[in-house]
Amino acid sequence: GVGVFPGTTSTAHLAENSPMTLASMPKFSPRESLDIETALLAIVKGEGTGSKEIGGITRTEKEDVTPENVELTPNGSQLDGGIVATFFNTLQRNVRIFLVHPDTGRQIQLSRSIPPGRSGRLIVEPTNVLIAYDGHGVAVKKFLVEEDTYGRVDFTCE
Repeated sequence: GVGVFPGTTSTAHLAENSPMTLASMPKFSPRESLDIETALLAIVKGEGTGSKEIGGITRTEKEDVTPENVELTPNGSQLDGGIVATFFNTLQRNVRIFLVHPDTGRQIQLSRSIPPGRSGRLIVEPTNVLIAYDGHGVAVKKFLVEEDTYGRVDFTCE
């Protein structure tokens, strides 16, 4: 969820941020929630917009400058929607998530290491095949992103 702390004594501004007004707003989509979470974490950590990681996806193939507020899929194209995939690591070792390219079979690293007991989120597409590897390069589990996930899917690395 997202909380609001009005920093004003203006009654109009307080009314705009009242629980009743906020409750009437539509719920964020999983994609919008991830965008907000990513932005807030960047602000808290003091990270600039020049980061090579956008929306939890590390760019691996292109080194050109990306305009602000553009999120990329693993192949570098602009993202149209997508599915927010959360990976829960229940193992006693770090895991990294890779995408299997549908045409070439080449594996592209999508995530940094996800420590034991933690989770990581990525934006993926329906029918993507993903593989979790441990730090030794051993494949831990293979995942298929289904079409009907309502914008969100959870996977467990066990």
